[in-house]
Amino acid sequence: MIINHTHKFVFVHVPKAAGTSVSGMFRTLMTYRDLEVGTGQMGREMQGIYARHFGLTKHAPASRIREVMGIDDWEAYFTIGFARNPFSRLLSIYHFLKTWKQLPEADAKALEAFPTFEDFVAGDLWRVGAGPSGIYRPQTFWLTSRNKPQELAVDFVGRQETLAEDMEKIAARIGPGIRFDTARRSNVTPSYSREVAWSDEGIARVVERYRRDFDLLGYATRPGD
Repeated sequence: MIINHTHKFVFVHVPKAAGTSVSGMFRTLMTYRDLEVGTGQMGREMQGIYARHFGLTKHAPASRIREVMGIDDWEAYFTIGFARNPFSRLLSIYHFLKTWKQLPEADAKALEAFPTFEDFVAGDLWRVGAGPSGIYRPQTFWLTSRNKPQELAVDFVGRQETLAEDMEKIAARIGPGIRFDTARRSNVTPSYSREVAWSDEGIARVVERYRRDFDLLGYATRPGD
């Protein structure tokens, strides 16, 4: 999560949607008066303080950031989020959690019941719970407000699939002369196979769980479309 007062923008960090890479690019614009929580060395050091005093964490949703900032400042700033195809995001979540060394013990034990991604999709762990840092939630949890869940609460939602192009659009909006190095990626899940034998039942389960993501973010409800 970033609140940049220098350039007047806010970044809402959705888990497993290129957020760490985007945060790293935005970090190049930071000055002494800007705030990053959760990513980068300073952001990690500050997270405990801001979580205790303001309820702001690395993955604070737009609704909470707006409450802390106040509606006037929120609306005066350019608010940004990034999203990802729900099918590929769920696959990334599974492999990320399987290899994440800091995964809480209870979550790691729960994942042991799912030796393959297909087993995971067929189970209910990701469908009924929030998961660590809310990672199983729909992306629209972070990008909408509680009183208007059917509307995006941010000005711009980029896509992990078109990150370079979307960062160019953001740079043009933030200010003249700004450029981002989009070739550098961070917190990339270790290599895994993207080939998944999606069953009709598995597809239906993903669409049901992430219906608002498909509706509001415009992703196709069939993998690969």
